[in-house]
Amino acid sequence: SGKALVMPQIQIGLCKLSNKDLSGARKAFDGYLTGRAKDPEFTPTSPLEEARRSQALSRAEFYRAYIDHVIANSRYRKSEGADDSGFATVISELRNYGSTYGNAGKFVIRAQSMLADSYAKSGDAAAAAAIVAEMVEANPDAPETASASIDLYLALKARRDRLEAAGTPDANAYQQVTGEMASALQVANGITTSPEFKNLRAESKLWLELQEWEKAKAPLERLASRFKDDEKYGKTVANQVTPDLAECLVELGDMEVAKNLLAPLIVGPDAVLKSRRPTLLLSRAMLGSVNGGSGGERVSATRGAGGTEEEFQFITDRLNTFAQSGDKWFACDWYEAKFMSIYAYYVWGLQDDRKAASAKRIMDEVVVTLENDLQFSVVEENCSGEETEPALRARLGNGVLAARYRWLYEQTR
Repeated sequence: SGKALVMPQIQIGLCKLSNKDLSGARKAFDGYLTGRAKDPEFTPTSPLEEARRSQALSRAEFYRAYIDHVIANSRYRKSEGADDSGFATVISELRNYGSTYGNAGKFVIRAQSMLADSYAKSGDAAAAAAIVAEMVEANPDAPETASASIDLYLALKARRDRLEAAGTPDANAYQQVTGEMASALQVANGITTSPEFKNLRAESKLWLELQEWEKAKAPLERLASRFKDDEKYGKTVANQVTPDLAECLVELGDMEVAKNLLAPLIVGPDAVLKSRRPTLLLSRAMLGSVNGGSGGERVSATRGAGGTEEEFQFITDRLNTFAQSGDKWFACDWYEAKFMSIYAYYVWGLQDDRKAASAKRIMDEVVVTLENDLQFSVVEENCSGEETEPALRARLGNGVLAARYRWLYEQTR
């Protein structure tokens, strides 16, 4: 009977699809969906026929959308992301697929994966993330779930790249897409037992960029524990991951753990980390952090983990070295190093009067060189200037470092 020809019609579409005849295959699936499937003459008359028809519909709808997704992606790639028009069709075809064909097994999760990808590439990251969240809840271990969150991340990354390429991106839009990228990777890494180094690293960098210290800490801890002895990545863990993890710990106020993490790599003759950033982080862990100062906000200090006489000596010597080099008096990072050097003597001076005197003497030398300007305007000019690297400007400009200098001047009196 005609009813028995339902599946063969689907088979024709699948044969054409396997021969890469996309338009012929789509025509076969669409022909069934718009013709025979709607013809009252072929209305099922038994539960078996109903089941067979439902299966045929779920296959035909899936493969038609699959072909439309391939075509939309091809356009999207050729236009370098400018033409996302094809995805609207895929979204309309698959929006209700899961609720209509809930028992279609693998087809449902593959349809959700395509739907999430289509939303992401159309710029609706929230809808894409909601689909991925459903996939995580229903099928956390399915490879499609992990790949859907990676695809979402890649679509968002492409969007962010386009924002960058367009010149000065809108700061809010840029920050939003950065957060969405981090969340997508967090999902992918969270459901994968052994995520790749590059995916964990990318996630950690995005959270760090957003200064989401608690969220950055998790992937950094996984990287440190899994890859510290790895032949390929061990060096990167020591040189980059460990300082990043220490920064999170310092920002979260966990000074003791940060100090214990960094000190073995920095202090002593066999130290592997000799560069400026890890040293400044160790000094913050030992000495505590000076916070506030932005737009008139009060400056305050948090206690550090302290240290031995040898560690204090090492850290002040290293900070002095930094303060002796660089673009003296004309660069924000130099003023930061000088500030940290004075602050180190000030903290050490809380238990040794001679060091307190050193802190006061060095601060007085700075004030004299700045022509007794106790507003420290030159510090502000250098930290908020266009030539200052953006991340440093965001951290220490807008009056922040100048306010901290004023605060430290008072503390050293």
